[in-house]
Amino acid sequence: MKTIKLLAAGVAGWIVGIAILFGLSWKMGNPETFSSALLWALEYWWIAFGLGLLVMLASAVVSKTSPVRALVAYIVPVALLAALGGLCLLIYPNAGFREELLGSLPVAVVFYVFGCIWAGMSKDSAGSSAKAMLPPLIGGFLILTLVALPVFTGNAFRYRNAFDLDVVKIDHPEGAMVVSCVLQISKAGDYAFTAPPSYMAEPMYYAGYGEKEIPPGKITWGAAGPPKAGDTGKYPLVIRWDDLPNLPAEFRKELMLYETQVLLEARRSSEPEKVLFTVAGDTEKAQVN
Repeated sequence: MKTIKLLAAGVAGWIVGIAILFGLSWKMGNPETFSSALLWALEYWWIAFGLGLLVMLASAVVSKTSPVRALVAYIVPVALLAALGGLCLLIYPNAGFREELLGSLPVAVVFYVFGCIWAGMSKDSAGSSAKAMLPPLIGGFLILTLVALPVFTGNAFRYRNAFDLDVVKIDHPEGAMVVSCVLQISKAGDYAFTAPPSYMAEPMYYAGYGEKEIPPGKITWGAAGPPKAGDTGKYPLVIRWDDLPNLPAEFRKELMLYETQVLLEARRSSEPEKVLFTVAGDTEKAQVN
């Protein structure tokens, strides 16, 4: 039972560490809400985990107890979950996925508490450390699955390498914006493409250059026409947004610094009402007139 007491001391230290980080987040992370402050604290979970480790080792010294079994029960579940999480991020290094994964896995500390309670109720002290590890392992894998499964079965992952949009030139005729691009399709499919309202719409609205809704863009394909079902390759196109305010040249340049992407929506021809994937083309290297 001494092993479980050491483990419980470590878990308690971990929870206290999260509470301390939560308090520090209001000064260091500048969160706007309770949930964002908690997410900030969970993002630095390894600091709280290290504090729990120090508490465990200190408790072992005070009680003159070997900390080996408690260390195994404390470290092994986190190490396995961290390895699996790292593998997921290696497969799909997406910033949003990383943030969600790193913010969710530290919740496994709750299952450590269950593990300590379950092992503490057992009369078999020899297998207490193995019992203590079981809930955090199962709970951690469950959390990882709940976070990763929707990502790896979603369109953002399936079509992450399917499209590429090269923005070549941007023109600003009076009341319009015209973008010359080259769309590359690498994953065969039956696609239809639409251009959402100009990326300049939101900053123009807040700058006071018009409050009316900016219409979607009009796509004109090159000589080869739009992509046909099952085709891959490169397809030149021009996107034109009309009914835009006639902005001063200096303000246009400021907007180009504000937002550096042109968006194109890929849809299935059989389901034109649903956006399959949003293709972003960087404008940093484009010729701007």
